[in-house]
Amino acid sequence: MTSGEVKPERIVIRAYDNHIPYLQSLPLHHSQKLLENNGEYADFELFLAPTYDFVMSLLRAGAMVEVISPLSLRKTMKGWIEEMHSLYEND
Repeated sequence: MTSGEVKPERIVIRAYDNHIPYLQSLPLHHSQKLLENNGEYADFELFLAPTYDFVMSLLRAGAMVEVISPLSLRKTMKGWIEEMHSLYEND
């Protein structure tokens, strides 16, 4: 899917532990805003098109970032993670 086919939408991601200051100092997008930081995790809001490149940037963070919404992006992430897991499940 090209970026022209994906519409911008509100995205909420949750960062854990040491990734919180990382995302604060190096935002994923210029629209990124901190919604809440309770010390254990921080929620960030972004408004952008969830393109392939954006999904890859989230996957690079591994278990340090979780997509909270929208559900469609959460399901996309889950699909990628399940495919990754299947590569290693026989070890």
